[in-house]
Amino acid sequence: MYLTPSPPLPPPPSQVLSNLKLPGVLTAPQIAAKLAPVPGFILANESGAALTANPPAGKGVPTVGVFLRKGGAVEFLENLTKQNPTLGASLRVKAVALGELWQKAQKSESKMALAFIPDLAEVEQAKAFLKQQGKPEAGGGVPLFMAELPGKRLLNLTQNGITIIPAFFSRADLAPVLESYNKSRPEGTPEAQVALTSLEFLLASWLRTPDAALKQIQFVVPKVVADEAKAVVGGS
Repeated sequence: MYLTPSPPLPPPPSQVLSNLKLPGVLTAPQIAAKLAPVPGFILANESGAALTANPPAGKGVPTVGVFLRKGGAVEFLENLTKQNPTLGASLRVKAVALGELWQKAQKSESKMALAFIPDLAEVEQAKAFLKQQGKPEAGGGVPLFMAELPGKRLLNLTQNGITIIPAFFSRADLAPVLESYNKSRPEGTPEAQVALTSLEFLLASWLRTPDAALKQIQFVVPKVVADEAKAVVGGS
């Protein structure tokens, strides 16, 4: 069965979305480990199998829609239930770890693709940023907000003696980091600015040209999303 999702699955990501060039250094297991703390939400049946959108024969592999917010998954399920009550009644919202799901999709035998469906509020934040910068709203995917220093260098932080480059799923979570850095920076030095990329672009780039510094990138999950995932582990 081919299901037309609502909202639609996002288009392939575009480098137009990003201020950055993000070459990669990580193996698939290493990327999966970085994704491990990031929750997603899928629709699954009683046995836990994910709902897939199946393309026409010979046109690709089944795609699992992975929502970055519980509300998106709930809304999708409600719309699906209106269209197909029997199918909708057999499904539930399930919280998953993106690392495990992503690694499974990378295995050739899995014959499964993932389509990440972003938080629409953060998409609007990304659009507003691009408009402010005079950039087109081309591209798609899940926005990631980072802090950029002059010369296209990414701002890093030290936590418990470990240096990381934070990548935020929420622009609001980045704001206090920017404010703190800009208030404490040496007088006369340029301020840090918002930098925008996408989750899909970063994941693809990590598998390409080496750049050891980018091993330091760590995802920062909004607390509200982590709480949503804890509330629906195993389904709702």
